[in-house]
Amino acid sequence: MASLPTVQLVGQVRTEQELLEQLPHTPTDIVLLSSTRGEGETHPLLRYLRQQYPSLAVLVVCAEADVTLAGDLFRAGAAGVLLPTASAEELTLALHLITMGRPYLPAEVGLLALHAAGPAPSARPTPTCLVSPAVRLSQREREIVQLLAQGLTTSEVAAQLCTSKRTVDSQRQQLLEKTGSRNSAALIRYVLEWGFIT
Repeated sequence: MASLPTVQLVGQVRTEQELLEQLPHTPTDIVLLSSTRGEGETHPLLRYLRQQYPSLAVLVVCAEADVTLAGDLFRAGAAGVLLPTASAEELTLALHLITMGRPYLPAEVGLLALHAAGPAPSARPTPTCLVSPAVRLSQREREIVQLLAQGLTTSEVAAQLCTSKRTVDSQRQQLLEKTGSRNSAALIRYVLEWGFIT
């Protein structure tokens, strides 16, 4: 984390007790909490932190993509959930969103939630795009649409990828044309349905 842009590491602890001892003396905005030691043990700590430090955001690293667990963690007070396989870019994105007061949920967990919800009771609306599994996306295109799916504006995407807004706008337009999507919402639905982002 110390190498991430705009992130200042103010402390590291190994145990819950060390965390509780350090927090009163160390100004902290976000705690990155690993819950691999036992998921059920994380909930009481989250509830305590929410009660004692209401302005503190906690990003929890879960051992696996689990919709039920993620929901429990959010209800207990987590500001975001991350998987151990997350890249430095995803961690940066999660921290960025959390500092803006927005929750973070990995796409893998979101997709599981969509599948668990099943189809809508009424007929699905007419598709807004023509889909084809033959479409191929570059790594940069995947990065752009992943950030758009997280709710970032093109300006925020440009900042994350260290490029200009004009470049992102151009690449977004190319993505719309390539996938036959009418707008960003249709584009995001397309890439989620065909598994281009996870």
